[in-house]
Amino acid sequence: MTFISLTNTGFLQVNLVDWLKMMVGTRRSEEVVDPNIEVKPPTRSLKRALLTALRCVDPDSDKRPKMSQVVRMLESEEYPIPREVSVLKS
Repeated sequence: MTFISLTNTGFLQVNLVDWLKMMVGTRRSEEVVDPNIEVKPPTRSLKRALLTALRCVDPDSDKRPKMSQVVRMLESEEYPIPREVSVLKS
């Protein structure tokens, strides 16, 4: 999954998943939120949603959570999000 942005020198292609991993890994999660959104999500909820999203795009499809697991992850009050045994299969 990529997006293309125009720069002074032409087009730059960026992988969205890699970009998101970099933003989360460098603790810049708040910067991925659309600045035009009037009410910003709480930091804890944003991190939960982003970490869940990253699990959903794992290159190994066997490690991706089922939808029921995604719902539980998003509803969980625990942080960090607990991994379930079925998500950790090799």
